Amino acid sequence: MPSQVSRRMVDVARTPSSATTTKDNNLVRNLDLSSTKTADQEVDSTKFKEQISVHNARNQPNTIQTPNGNNSSQPPSSNSFQPPNSDILQTHQVPHNDNLLHPPVDSTVVTMQEFTSTHALACLGDKDAQVAVGDVYRDGRDGVQRDFQRAMSWYLMAADQDDAVGQCRVGDFCRDGHGVSQNYKAAMEWFNRAAHQDHPPAHVSIGLLYLNGQGVSQNIVRAMNCFQRAAAQGCSDAEDCIWKTVEQGHSDAQNHVGQAYRYGLGLPQDFNQAMYWLLKASNQGHFTAQRSIGEMYHYGQGVPKDYLKSLQWYTKVAERGNDEASYYLGELYEKGRGGVIVDYSLAMKWYHKASSQGSYDAQYRIGRMYMMGLGVTKDGLKAMEWFLQAANHGHSDAQKFYSHLYARGYRIKNKT
Repeated sequence: MPSQVSRRMVDVARTPSSATTTKDNNLVRNLDLSSTKTADQEVDSTKFKEQISVHNARNQPNTIQTPNGNNSSQPPSSNSFQPPNSDILQTHQVPHNDNLLHPPVDSTVVTMQEFTSTHALACLGDKDAQVAVGDVYRDGRDGVQRDFQRAMSWYLMAADQDDAVGQCRVGDFCRDGHGVSQNYKAAMEWFNRAAHQDHPPAHVSIGLLYLNGQGVSQNIVRAMNCFQRAAAQGCSDAEDCIWKTVEQGHSDAQNHVGQAYRYGLGLPQDFNQAMYWLLKASNQGHFTAQRSIGEMYHYGQGVPKDYLKSLQWYTKVAERGNDEASYYLGELYEKGRGGVIVDYSLAMKWYHKASSQGSYDAQYRIGRMYMMGLGVTKDGLKAMEWFLQAANHGHSDAQKFYSHLYARGYRIKNKT
């Protein structure tokens, strides 16, 4: 692997996400939060009451909407949380990475006294405090016993207030099976809600699900796009994921990095590095990487221009049905550059193949060959027909040549 590799990527593709909702019948919603006093309320009842009184004196507190729809200012009872039992939350026995991206502990809650204070705010509906209290129960610290179910209850309260951190925490628990049955689809739902708010850890978590094929079909390209979006916001975990994926030998990931180096997308433009990674991907049969290598020889990017080498790479990809490679082959055979012998019949062959795959540039080129009589009998009407196909898709040069032929009196007869 090349030395001194920069690890900053950019957002080259956006992650689709579902709209944020708070309907009670959505994932992870079987809660019955009791209003009875629980052990954590009694840790420092005097200070708790004093803080409630101060808050009431300043503002009339709003009751918080609990996940099951009940209004309560009380914290959840550890015995009242019932794990979901719907079909969508059945346990999946799929390996997952439990340590790669665990949310950091909220360092603002460090002592029992501060926990009590934060707990009071959480009871009054402060979503940041609810996440902080959930973190304490999740980690079992500051004299508080670890309790995943109670942590999940607090996270759900924050999540229902559209708090991205809370939504991501709920997703973590669904993914890892903490406090609920493990379910990757439920995790994806919650991560998508947080990603809808552009929360970097959510993008990374979605990427990991795609990378590992957990709850979804494995998709390295989507995983890399998610990692890049988070990395563009300075998320170091995302950068680590990008390079771990590349180092695992995934050809899609290698191509992704190669393109980033080639175009300077979040990485310094470096054609040598681009060629290094694109060759690695192409050796595994990645046709986009193979076409890109052909383009680099074609345009002399990091290597001397070599049309014969570009021809070899384009042919390899065009035979697998790539329209861009087919178009480039047609262009090389039409113009005969750098040792490539002009062959209009081969040019027309590859242009037609590219056109059948949706290349409007190829349609325009076929029109030009008919207009100029290159390898075919000169035919203005056929040229006009090809120009019209490309012109109807916004090809500006085709529109100009169509207008030129029209002005010269050519008319396409309507087919009956």
